[in-house]
Amino acid sequence: MKAIATYSIAKDGTYSIVCTIGKNTVVGVGNGLEEAKRDLTNGFELLKSSLKEAGEPARFLEQIEFDYRMDAASFLEKYSSVLTLTGLGKRSGINPKQLWKYQKYDTTPRRAQLDKLEKTIHELGQELLAIKL
Repeated sequence: MKAIATYSIAKDGTYSIVCTIGKNTVVGVGNGLEEAKRDLTNGFELLKSSLKEAGEPARFLEQIEFDYRMDAASFLEKYSSVLTLTGLGKRSGINPKQLWKYQKYDTTPRRAQLDKLEKTIHELGQELLAIKL
């Protein structure tokens, strides 16, 4: 079973990952993504052992794989010096003002908007990979 683990990057450069599995939420924090992933894994192991000690069923946790996803605000902020909101808006069809709201955590994008943004990013990546100078 895959569990979505969403990571964000704070202004100070630290990473945090949040993963909710059923009624339980596990958080990992670190100075980089790999450190935050290790912290999340440690927290997940602690959750499993706590549930076992409490006699609660934890078998479903044995087969969990994390599906790591960057939150939209962190992506837009991290790459703001390379990708403009206007350019992303033109390519994705999402209003640049709306992208700005996502970047500042004023609003949370719906899944359809995330899919449009992700598709645009992947298409741009493919175009850039095809360039030979």
